[in-house]
Amino acid sequence: VGGIDLSSLGGAAILTSNDPAASTRAIEKLVSAALAQGEQGVRRLQVPGGAGLEARDPEELGPKPLQLIARGDRVVLGYGAEATQRALRGGGPPLSGSPVYRQATEALGQGVELSGFLSVGPILELADTLGAGEDGDFAEARPYLERLSYLVFGSGTDGDLALSRIVVGLQSG
Repeated sequence: VGGIDLSSLGGAAILTSNDPAASTRAIEKLVSAALAQGEQGVRRLQVPGGAGLEARDPEELGPKPLQLIARGDRVVLGYGAEATQRALRGGGPPLSGSPVYRQATEALGQGVELSGFLSVGPILELADTLGAGEDGDFAEARPYLERLSYLVFGSGTDGDLALSRIVVGLQSG
């Protein structure tokens, strides 16, 4: 995810698939179902070696399209065509280079595999540029949110026990 305002906002979630053909078929079925519903702003994307769907609704989604694409061993759900294509290519700096990410994954501890990570600072910056500071409830919650650094969660096993951990990182000071 990146961007400092609505016009530069973009991001994507990447899932890897052990069965790319099954992923492509699943996306093709979603495309067919969406098109059969006759939804405005929904169209099939031509994806060499894969399948894709794009939805546009400036009032609900903002200025960029939401894209869902299966190609190769990746299934990508992205906001903005550039972010989606970057995710399909594997471009952009890896999260592993971020000190906040490293701290968060270390906090999960041994035997727990990362399932999700959220860095709070960039979200607050984006909220500011989108005018959230004008909302009284957000302004009231902001001092507490500023104390948060990250949220990370994951699961694993320890012998016969299933482990689930959620860790919230707090900033000092």
